Amino acid sequence: MLTPPAASVIELSLGPVPRIAEATCDLPPAIPRRPGTRAPQAGLAYWEMEAAYYRDLDGATSCEIARAMDLQIDLHRENPRSSSADRYVRHGRALLNRLGAWPWAAVANGRLPAKWREQPAFARPLARWHWEGWERGHLQQMRSVDWAGGDEARWRRDSPVDIWSSYLSHLRAAQQRGDERRAREASVAVGKPVPATARYVERARYVLLHDGDELFFKSQADAESWIAHNVSPTHSGQLTLMTMEGWRGHRVEATAERHAA
Repeated sequence: MLTPPAASVIELSLGPVPRIAEATCDLPPAIPRRPGTRAPQAGLAYWEMEAAYYRDLDGATSCEIARAMDLQIDLHRENPRSSSADRYVRHGRALLNRLGAWPWAAVANGRLPAKWREQPAFARPLARWHWEGWERGHLQQMRSVDWAGGDEARWRRDSPVDIWSSYLSHLRAAQQRGDERRAREASVAVGKPVPATARYVERARYVLLHDGDELFFKSQADAESWIAHNVSPTHSGQLTLMTMEGWRGHRVEATAERHAA
């Protein structure tokens, strides 16, 4: 699972799990078991969480959990299983639910239904966790640089990851869900093509006409930097940079030509 850079997770020995809700209890200490025993008892709650992880995320059976955790298997049954492993799973699910861990926190008491992976009740909180994690990461990146100075080169150089393409995805997602404010901020920051009739073009000072798209920038330096990073030297299509005043005049002329035709 790809973990967003600023997402809230619960670190378990078997791997991190998303935190989708506020915890109502503390994370138990990770205390190793002494081989062949259930001691020390202070580690029991953590082992129970591991059992739930084995069952629900790894898909392990009762007997597989018992073997992995050195628990007793009831061989006298027609279909052998481990009542100890089942009890660990049941208690572990309830604890993970109280910790706000996905998927257990998406249902009451952490009891997962059959085919839970196919149900929107579990997909939606995971999708929201992903989105919020990436969004917080982007905002943290933005706060760490001086956008007002228009120093995009410094932003690209100092950033630990290239979030240029990620930020365009951020813009598209904001536009799709109708969040005009965030779409406006993102488009002016990175020069994403946006509808010419949108109100937020008023914040831009330059317009780049690129193969039928209109890209808006706060400064000429921003526009030239975008061209350097996104347009091939052999590009033979439309590439015209103009001021907002020139762009408005260009649109008036184009509109007049269409009406005349």
